[in-house]
This record gives sequence, structure tokens and C-alpha cells, in this order.
Amino acid sequence: MASSFKDKGLIWPLIVVALLLSSVGMMMGVVIIAKSDGGAQVVDDYYDRAVAWDSLNSLDQAFIDQGWLTYLILDASTGRLVVQDSLGIRLSDLTGSVEMTRPQSAATGITTLFQYQEVDSSYTFEVGSLSPGLWDFTFNTSYARQVLSFSLRKEVR
Repeated sequence: MASSFKDKGLIWPLIVVALLLSSVGMMMGVVIIAKSDGGAQVVDDYYDRAVAWDSLNSLDQAFIDQGWLTYLILDASTGRLVVQDSLGIRLSDLTGSVEMTRPQSAATGITTLFQYQEVDSSYTFEVGSLSPGLWDFTFNTSYARQVLSFSLRKEVR
């Protein structure tokens, strides 16, 4: 007659072995998830950017001090930027470029110039085919002999 695991006294050793194996399995899952982001990121020119932080921050602060509102609209392959002054009037004499980067990546982004469109008083630029997810759009602009910088984060779907 076959006896059960309980009668043989094997139930507790099996429970302990199952718990040990499950903890090993969970730790393997943690390691796989931790390595799935691409690993460590190396920021190009990190030292130079750190030294120039005050001047870069002053460009961002100069834009904030203007009190302007910005709107970013993304189409299939084109981006459109609308900039309004503190009175709600759209600005028409900005020049500059936009750099598109992924927030989680230290890689250099895509940089392109933007052009003013008189039809709808906006600035357009080519975005190409951006992969879905979060993107940072950093605009480096000139306005009335003043250099300004601002960033917008947008989700691409």
C-alpha cells in the first residue's frame, strides 16, 4: 500500500525546497529586469557640461523670465511649436534649433533647425520617425539678440 508524502514525513522538506527554488527564480527575474535597460549610460562631455552649467541654466532662466507659453504638437513626421508672449500674442521672430533626445538615454540626440510658418504663426521642424515613448525637445533659440533655451517633454505614440 502506497503511503502519502505526509506519512513518510516528506511534506516539510518539499515545502522548504519549493521556497528555496522560488526565491532563486525571483532573484533571477530581478537580475533580468535590472539588465534590460541597456546598462550604464555614459554622458558625452559630462565635465564640460558641468563646468558650463551656470551659463546653460541662465539661458533657461532667461526664457522663464520672459513669461512665454509654449505648445508642442507632433504629427507623423513633423513637429510644430507655438510660442506666445505673456499677452497671448504669437512670436514670429525666433530662430534656432531643436534637439530631440530620450530622457533615459545619454546618447546624443537628433538636432534640426526649425522654420517659421506664416500660415499659422508656428515653427515647424522635421522629427523623422521617432519611436514611441517619452522624448525631450530642447530648443536653443535667438530672440532680439538674446539667446534663450527651453525644454519640453512629450510622449510619442
